[in-house]
Amino acid sequence: MTVHDPERTREILHETSRAAVAADEMHIAEAIESVEWERRGILQLLTRVRRDSVPRD
Repeated sequence: MTVHDPERTREILHETSRAAVAADEMHIAEAIESVEWERRGILQLLTRVRRDSVPRD
């Protein structure tokens, strides 16, 4: 029979949650960096543009 330590189980769950959140945040950061946006048109709506077509300063 296995004895479960609720405190250790909680620690493991928190560690797993932190790792999952960190991975998700990294994925989002990479996605944001992979596109460029510019305002276009009379309403100045945001439009996604190809990264290589954006002039660099």
